[in-house]
Amino acid sequence: MNKTILKHSLLIILIVTAGILVAIPFLSKEEKKWDLYRFKEWFHLSFLDKDIASKLKVPSLKDQPTDTQITAVGPPIHHWQTKNGVSVYFIPTEGLPMLDIQLSLRAGSASDGAKPGVANLVASLLNEGTDKLTVDDIAEQFDSSGTYFDAEVERDRTVVALRSLTSKEILNQGVALFSRLVSAPSLHQDSLERVRLQMLADINQQSLQPSNVAYQAVLKALYGAHPYNHLALGTLEGLSTITASDLQTFHKKYYVAENAVITMVGGVLRDDARALSEQIALSLPKGEKNAEVADVHPLKDAVQIKLPFASAQSQVFLAQLGRVAGDADLYALTVGNHILGGLDNSRLFKELREDKGLVYGVRSTFERASRLAPFYISLQTAPNQAKEAEALIHQILTKFVTDGPSDHELVEAKKYLSGSFPLNLSSNGQTIGLLTDYAFYHLPKDFFSTYSKHIEGITREDVKKAFEKHIPLNTLMTVVVGGA
Repeated sequence: MNKTILKHSLLIILIVTAGILVAIPFLSKEEKKWDLYRFKEWFHLSFLDKDIASKLKVPSLKDQPTDTQITAVGPPIHHWQTKNGVSVYFIPTEGLPMLDIQLSLRAGSASDGAKPGVANLVASLLNEGTDKLTVDDIAEQFDSSGTYFDAEVERDRTVVALRSLTSKEILNQGVALFSRLVSAPSLHQDSLERVRLQMLADINQQSLQPSNVAYQAVLKALYGAHPYNHLALGTLEGLSTITASDLQTFHKKYYVAENAVITMVGGVLRDDARALSEQIALSLPKGEKNAEVADVHPLKDAVQIKLPFASAQSQVFLAQLGRVAGDADLYALTVGNHILGGLDNSRLFKELREDKGLVYGVRSTFERASRLAPFYISLQTAPNQAKEAEALIHQILTKFVTDGPSDHELVEAKKYLSGSFPLNLSSNGQTIGLLTDYAFYHLPKDFFSTYSKHIEGITREDVKKAFEKHIPLNTLMTVVVGGA
C-alpha cells in the first residue's frame, strides 16, 4: 500500500476515534440522545441556550409564585422555612437548566476546639462513602449525571454545594445523594488516614512558602487563643491526633437543622425548590444551635514580628483587626479599600510598584467573618528592600487614614464598584455565592437592590471616618518573613 495513503488513513482513523471519545460524555444514558446542555457547557456555545431551555422547560420568572418573594427590586429573592425550621433563600433564574444549592452549617474552623482541622476533615470525607455506598459508587453517580459536589470550610461555616441539571431524574437523584452524604457519611478510619496524609502534606508544603508562613503568623498574633487563630486546614499537631470518633462526634453535634441555612439559585419553579429544600432539611436531625463565636479583643499595642526564611523574596504583611460581616461601614470600607489597594491602579500599587519599583504586586484586603476579621496589606519584595517597603506601606496607610481619598480617586472608585456590581449576578455560580453570604450573615433584605446606591452615596469623610474607626494606627501589626 502507498505510504502516503496509509498515513492519511491512519490519521482519519485517529480523528474519528478522538471524535467518538469526545462525544461519548454528551450522550445521555437515560434517553440515548445527545445531551445538548453538557455539549454547550463544554464548548461554550451560548447560542444553544434557547434550545436547551426549551428542551428542559426552564420556567420563566412570570411562572413563579410571588407569595414567598421578599424583594420588590433587584433579584427576586424568595424566603421560607422548612418544616424543621431551616431558613431557605431562593433566586429563580431564566435560561440555563441548572440549579445551584448550598447548605451552610455553623460549623467552621472556629468550632475545631482542641483539634484544629477536624471541621475540614469532616467536610473532606463527606463524599468518601456512606453506609451503602463506596467512594467509587458516589463518584460514578455524580460523574454519570454531570452533577458537581463540593464542600468548603471557612472560619464560621462549612458550605456544602451541589450543582445539577434541572432534568427531574438527574436533579432528584443528585439531591437524594447530596442529602445522604451530608446527613450520614461513613467517616471511616481508612478514609481518614488517607485524607489526613494529604492534609499533612499540604501543611508541610505551605510551610515552604513565605506568604503562608507570614499569614499564619498574622493569625496567631491577631487572635491569640481565639478560635480564629488558625487556618481551616488545621495544624500538624491537631490533625495528627484526630480520630474517627472525633469526626463522628463533630458531625453529630454540628451537622443539624438548627445550624443550617439553605440557598438555591437556578431554573426551577419555586414549588420544586421548596420540595427539594424540605428533602435536604429533613435529612438532618433537629439538634442544637452552635454557640456564637466569642468576641475578638482589639490589639493593645503595636506588634512587630520578623521571621528568618531562606527565600528569594521577603513577605511583608501590615495587619489589623478589620470589620465584621454586615458592618454598617461596609460601603465606606469597600470604597476606601478599592482606592488603597484593591486593584493595580490603587495607591499602594502606584507608589510601591510604579514609582519605587519595589514589588510586582501589592494588595489590601478586608476579610469577612461574624467577628472581627483580618485587614491586611501584603506584598513580596527583595530581602534587601523589605525595610524600605515596610516603611512605605506604613506611610501610605497613615496618610490614607488621616486624610482620606482624593476627590478624583473617590469618583473613579464609586463608578467602578457601582458599575461592576451587576456583573456579580451574571452567573449562577456568582449569584449563589453572594446569596449564601446574604443569608448566613443576615445582610439587610434590600442589600442587592441598594448596594450600588449606597456605594454612590459614600463621601470622602465617610471613608476617612470608617478607616479611622476600624484601622487604629497605633496598634498595627507588621510581619516580615524572609532574609537573615
